[in-house]
Amino acid sequence: NLISLFLKEVSKDNRRFRRSLEELFEGKTYSFVQVGSSDGKTNDPIYKFATLQNWKGVAIEPVQSPFERLKKNYRNFTNVTPKQVVVGPKGVVQFYFVKNEAKEELKGLPPWWDQLGSCDISHIEGHLDGMFSKYIGQIELEAVPLNNIVEEHLNGEIDLLHVDAEGFDDVVIETLDLSRFTPKVIIFEHEHLSADRLESLCKKLSLFRYSLQKFSYDMLCIRR
Repeated sequence: NLISLFLKEVSKDNRRFRRSLEELFEGKTYSFVQVGSSDGKTNDPIYKFATLQNWKGVAIEPVQSPFERLKKNYRNFTNVTPKQVVVGPKGVVQFYFVKNEAKEELKGLPPWWDQLGSCDISHIEGHLDGMFSKYIGQIELEAVPLNNIVEEHLNGEIDLLHVDAEGFDDVVIETLDLSRFTPKVIIFEHEHLSADRLESLCKKLSLFRYSLQKFSYDMLCIRR
């Protein structure tokens, strides 16, 4: 049926995405910033390379529960700094997440339920037909631009930027001055971006000499 065909195509495309990363990263040492790391390991496309190849980087996750797991998963890799902030224009922002009560009161939650977090409350409300609406928590977090993070933690050197920011990927990337910092590779999730915002971001990256490959959920941008 159509659903089975779709899932097969997504799986095939995901394998193609992973092979592309193998070709790019295998045997190489990268400095990286990852925004929206979740626990840093589960279904993560760069964890294997970061840990086996001793990469230096910053893994950023604003949501408390996955951030605690992130710290554990990188505890033996001192080159990687877990950081609990929101990436965006500098300031204090309201950040929304799904509270633990959801797990206690809702049956059959998907494994990613506690990874949901966004500065846009409607993004969380839109998942699973509004199931999480009464379980949304709110905290104030510091928002830090990528420029600051790269300067503070990587001495201005970044080879890879990986962004999975639940529909804020373009906002995150905008906080990196590509005329000063030019990662060899940028990966971002396009799934939650509107067509207009995706087009605008892709045009900007093309101007900075990135070739773009679109996969089912992610965009792989390689600097020429």
